[in-house]
Amino acid sequence: MIQERTILYGTTKHALTYFMKGLAKELEGTGIIAGRLSPGMMLTDFITKAPDGQKSDVISDSKFVRMFNILADKPETVAEFLVAKMLSNTKNGAQIAWLTAGKAAWRFMTAGFRRGRLI
Repeated sequence: MIQERTILYGTTKHALTYFMKGLAKELEGTGIIAGRLSPGMMLTDFITKAPDGQKSDVISDSKFVRMFNILADKPETVAEFLVAKMLSNTKNGAQIAWLTAGKAAWRFMTAGFRRGRLI
């Protein structure tokens, strides 16, 4: 889904995925591995603040806040998981994902029990 004012952000995500898949392919058989991290949505200043440092407009959008509270996590929660997985990974081209489709589906199904958990 394309969001207004996030075109460059989305473009870089797709470009990075393509780059990492290509790099992993080129590194096959060399003993060097490359992979991708997929942290999902996280509560960072990128979301909560505008470029000028003021409160972001999206925070006052009730639909955005609801969605964010369902899907997002704190960076430290995600980092703990990703670092452990990165250190144990031995597979070239692996994608390590925090917010999987199954986890997202579960969060939507149980959203009524977890209101206002982040914002």
